[in-house]
Amino acid sequence: MEDFYACDLTELKQTINTVVKSETDKITSERDNKVRQIQDNFKRIVSLTKDHLVDTSNSFLQGSSDQRFEGETREQFKMRNEQYEKLVQEVGKRKAEVRGEIAGMEIELRRLRDKVSEKRVANQNLEYVIKREEELKRHKIVLEERALRTIGSDLSD
Repeated sequence: MEDFYACDLTELKQTINTVVKSETDKITSERDNKVRQIQDNFKRIVSLTKDHLVDTSNSFLQGSSDQRFEGETREQFKMRNEQYEKLVQEVGKRKAEVRGEIAGMEIELRRLRDKVSEKRVANQNLEYVIKREEELKRHKIVLEERALRTIGSDLSD
């Protein structure tokens, strides 16, 4: 029983807090990196869309006088448009995938937050147990001192 009282549970608490904090920091940094990637993808999508709109409006406004479209047949123009539509579809698919990844990360983040809150509750319970054990230890010492004084006074009488 004396080994239990000699055990320092505050070190355990600090270790648990350190692990929980490091895991939370890792998750937060991974989430931030993903958000940056998503923002870059959205910027690329917007840029591609603007470029396509500019190309399309230029081709309709300038007609066949644009040097880029001179000699271009309808089939070639149609093929370019189909390529662009495929690109837009791919970007749409990628966007959906990214949204799915975000949703998955949010679910994981919620799960980890739940774990962190469970660890906090466990830490609070552990702190209570430690505090209570210290109080009991002090009370035991006081009672032992009283008992020794009583025995000592009984022996001296």
